[in-house]
Amino acid sequence: MKNLCYPEKPFNKTYAALCTLLEDQFKQKVSLFRKRIIFDNLRQGEETINEWYVKVRRAAAECEFGTLLDERIKDKFVVGLKPGAVLNRMCEEKPTKSIAELVEVALAKEAALRESRSVEVHQVRKAKEDSTSKRWQVQDRKKFDKSRCTVEEKKSEEVSEARCFHCNKTKHDFKLCKFKQYVCAKCKTKGHIAAACKRKVKDNHFIDEEDDDDVNVETLKVDIFNMKPNRYVKPLYVQILVNKTPIVMEVDTGAGLSCLPYEMYCKYFSNIKVEQTAVRLRYYDGPIVKPRGQIKLSKRR
Repeated sequence: MKNLCYPEKPFNKTYAALCTLLEDQFKQKVSLFRKRIIFDNLRQGEETINEWYVKVRRAAAECEFGTLLDERIKDKFVVGLKPGAVLNRMCEEKPTKSIAELVEVALAKEAALRESRSVEVHQVRKAKEDSTSKRWQVQDRKKFDKSRCTVEEKKSEEVSEARCFHCNKTKHDFKLCKFKQYVCAKCKTKGHIAAACKRKVKDNHFIDEEDDDDVNVETLKVDIFNMKPNRYVKPLYVQILVNKTPIVMEVDTGAGLSCLPYEMYCKYFSNIKVEQTAVRLRYYDGPIVKPRGQIKLSKRR
């Protein structure tokens, strides 16, 4: 402070004078032309019109334009605007208008653009919502059609799996079933065959195979259908030699194998070893019969 005041004494100066000395000493000195270069290079970025106007005025205040201050601010305010609708609108105005009038025009144009964008965004959002709604409607329609097709397919499958009253089979026209004129071998009633008979009558003529987990033997499936026409025909019996033993047996042209009562085995063929078998006799009304086994015999008439 003493050096700054030399040759005078600091206590001989006022407080204001001392502050001026200190400010002149320590204040960073910037070239006036440097500040004007900064001013001339100003360009609007993402600022609003109000923010841009304040930025221009603040920079111009340090450039010491004097009486040209308003003109320089007006020129920089318009020339420095970013390209777009606001700048195009400002170019339509006369240069004789004041800076206040130009700022007012720019603010009005900015507000109009903001409202226009808001309407466009709303329309785009509504269009997207409508598109999404239509897309969901189409998807829901597809799901509904798919669900309906699935239900119809299930119904079709149920219909196709329905069993004929006359023959107990599927996938044919039941009204044209050839077995509706046959006489059942179990209940002796016309209109169906034994395979479709509802009576709980056991009949060894109907044989199917069932697996036996305890038997490690390849299984054999045997289907026998004892079908008879309209007229009831008495069973045909013939005498054949089974291992040279004469036995009277019923002829059944639809049989897949021959069955003997266990008592007959004990009476005539007990000397032959009974072999294990996986064959199971199943009646069409459900019950399953497990044979005692099988034996190999020679036969001739």
